[in-house]
Amino acid sequence: MQGVRLPADLPRTHGNLCLAYRRVSPRAVFTAHSAAWVWGARFARASDRVSAGFAGGLPRRRDEVVPHRLYPGSVVDTLGDFGAVTSEAWTAFDLARGLNRDGVSEWQSVAEVDSMLRWSPCTRAQLLALLDGMPAVDAVARARSVAELVRDDVDSPPETHLRLAVLEARLPEPLVQCTVRDAQGRVVARLDLGWPALRAGVEYDGAVHDDPEQRARDRVRHNMLRALGWRVLQVDARQMAGPRTVLLEALRRLVDGPAT
Repeated sequence: MQGVRLPADLPRTHGNLCLAYRRVSPRAVFTAHSAAWVWGARFARASDRVSAGFAGGLPRRRDEVVPHRLYPGSVVDTLGDFGAVTSEAWTAFDLARGLNRDGVSEWQSVAEVDSMLRWSPCTRAQLLALLDGMPAVDAVARARSVAELVRDDVDSPPETHLRLAVLEARLPEPLVQCTVRDAQGRVVARLDLGWPALRAGVEYDGAVHDDPEQRARDRVRHNMLRALGWRVLQVDARQMAGPRTVLLEALRRLVDGPAT
């Protein structure tokens, strides 16, 4: 960021890029993925340009920044060193409409809004309430389409993509963070996705599950689930990146019932 001096060992993150821009543009309002970073949903990469809105004229061009005019009626909050940002619900709307995210798919927007709902006080109901008062333009129509697919309490983007894969397979929508209890009412597990009536669930196993101690805990938990009659499909990054037909068929088999 030309004109800004920062410690040489400061890591390059999207948040630090936003802080650098704040020093040269006090009137900027962080929006979209940049505002999401401020609110705690830190999916933006270090290479992503800063998204900044302005109430008046736009500033001079910078390679690291995508400036735009603030949407009329947006609510602005102030958060510490980052300064002005769009509100939680407005940030979710910007993510849902794909503001300054050229080429982002609708599914990716769903994952980003899910992350926003996970890490900020915003809820799906608040996003829908904001959209209810907006005109029927293309950006709002896209945001509504995304909002229909987002859910509260989703832990990670892979979980979002798994849930959307379930819908793509035309299967019943599962519960998010499905709680499984034993006969005494004690919590045995909280599955990423679950169908209680079918006693079936899906879990995404990230890198943390490769740890030997975590694998041992996972075995105990899955044995308890099997004893209660539950069938759980475990999916990792390799399976998510593999042929989509394989994943969809595994989900169909899980929901249709145990193999005979």
